[in-house]
Amino acid sequence: MVEVRANQVTGHGRLRLLDAMRLIAALSVVLFHYTSRVNVAWGNDAPQVLWAPLSTVTSYGLMGVDFFFLISGFVVLMSAWGADLPKFVASRVGRLYPAYWVAVILTATVLFFNRGLWIGGSWDSVRPFGVLINLTMMQEAFGVPHVDGVYWSLWAELKFYVILGVFLMVGITRQRVLLLAIAWPVVGSLLTVLGLPIVNDLLMPRYAPFFAAGMILYLIFREGWTLVSGLALLLNWTLMVRIAYVDVVQRITEQTSIPANPTVIAALFTAFIAIIALISQTRLASISWRWLTLAGSLTYPIYLLHMVIGWWAISMLYPALPKTVVLAIVLGGLFLVAYLIHRLVERPLGPILRRRVEAGLRYAPGSVTSPPRSAESVRSGTPASHPLSAAKGADLGHVLPAERAVEPTRV
Repeated sequence: MVEVRANQVTGHGRLRLLDAMRLIAALSVVLFHYTSRVNVAWGNDAPQVLWAPLSTVTSYGLMGVDFFFLISGFVVLMSAWGADLPKFVASRVGRLYPAYWVAVILTATVLFFNRGLWIGGSWDSVRPFGVLINLTMMQEAFGVPHVDGVYWSLWAELKFYVILGVFLMVGITRQRVLLLAIAWPVVGSLLTVLGLPIVNDLLMPRYAPFFAAGMILYLIFREGWTLVSGLALLLNWTLMVRIAYVDVVQRITEQTSIPANPTVIAALFTAFIAIIALISQTRLASISWRWLTLAGSLTYPIYLLHMVIGWWAISMLYPALPKTVVLAIVLGGLFLVAYLIHRLVERPLGPILRRRVEAGLRYAPGSVTSPPRSAESVRSGTPASHPLSAAKGADLGHVLPAERAVEPTRV
C-alpha cells in the first residue's frame, strides 16, 4: 500500500472521492426508502414486493446512516483540527442551516396541503409551532416531532459537534482524540446494560463506534499508522460487528419485512472502513475530479428532501405511470431541486451566515479568539493546524445519515 500523507495530496487538498462516497451513501438511503422500506407511497403495492428482487439489495441501504457517521468522524475532525471554537461553530452553522431551513419549509408545505395523507409524517403532528421549533434543528431536545422523520440524525450530528467543541476549548491532541475514540464507544456500550435512557441519548452507543472509527482514520491519514491507532480501530470495528448482529439485522427486517443477513452487514461495515482507508492512504487521495465535489455537495439537500416529499411525489404519480418511470422522475426531480438549493441557497447564504456567526462569537464578551495549540505544536513551535484541516477540511461539508428503527412518532 502506498501511503499519501497530507502534504503529498494534490487537488487543492480535497479528498474528492470522499465527496463521491457521501453521494453513494445518500443514494443508498434514498433507494432504501423508495424500494424496500414499508411505506404507503406506492398505494396498495408493498414496495418490498413491488421492487423484488431489487428490494433485497436496497434493504441494506439503511446502513447508509452508519457510513455517513463514519465519514463524519473523519471530515469533521479534519475541519476542527487547528481551528478555534468560533470558526468551527460558524462553519457548521453556515453549512447546516441554509438548506435545512428551505427543506423544513418545503416539507411542511407538502404536509399542510396533504392533511389527509400520511406520508412519513402529518400536519396534525407538527402544526405551526412544531415547524418553528424544527427550524432550530433542536426539536428532539424539546420533544417536538420532526417535520420529516430523517431529521433525527441531525441531533446525533449536533451532539458529536458538541464533543469536538469541548475538545477545541481544551485543545485537540492526538492522545486526547485516541482516548475519546476508545473510551466513548466502550463506556457507552457498557452503560447500556443499566437501561438508562439518558445514557443512550448522550453517549449514542449505537453510533459512537462509527464516529470514533472515522476520527481514528483521520489520525492515521494525518500521522500514519501506529500500534495504538491500529488497535483502537480494531476495537471499534469489533463493536461495529456486534452492532451488526444485535441491532442492524433486526432494524432492517422490521422496516422492510425482508430477512437481513448479519454476515453481509458486518462485511459492509468492514468495507466502509476499508474504503475510507484506501481513499485517504493511497494515491486515490490525489484524485481531483471537480465534478465529484459538485456531486457530493448535493448529498445534504437530497437527504433533507427525499423522504416525505419523495413519497408524496410517488403517491401522486403511481399507478398512473409505470413504477420505473415514476422512480426515474422522482430521482431526477430530487437531483434538480437539490442542485437549485445548493446553487441558489447554500452557496450565497452559507458564507454570509458563516461570517456573521463567527464575528458574533469571536467578539462576544469572554470569547476565545485564538485556536488552542496542541502539546506537540507548543514543543515544536509550529502551528497545530494540519495543511488540510481548517482551511480545506471544512469544505468537505456536512455528512448526514439516514434512518433508524421505526418508532410511533418518527419515520
